[in-house]
Amino acid sequence: MNIAEGQTLGVGIPIAVTFARSVPSSERASVERQLKVTALGDGAEGSWDWVEDPALADGQRVDFRPRASWRPGTKVTVEVGAALTRHFTVGRSQIAASAPGR
Repeated sequence: MNIAEGQTLGVGIPIAVTFARSVPSSERASVERQLKVTALGDGAEGSWDWVEDPALADGQRVDFRPRASWRPGTKVTVEVGAALTRHFTVGRSQIAASAPGR
């Protein structure tokens, strides 16, 4: 998982889970049912999407993206089956604008 226990992360962070082996297409729905995202006080509406990563085999990485940006201060728990649980807090929203002409 791309998240360390107790981290504070930005409002747009996706949750990425990378598996040791490729998950066949026929098993992906079953795997997704074992992945749980809970956000205290703010629901965790969003979805899992299998990502094509050139450094990995097809079906080796799945990302969760919230439907809308996480709200600052939200406490999020991610469970990957019974084997792995991580907690993180959503930090402040910071949007950087590029300089004119760029």
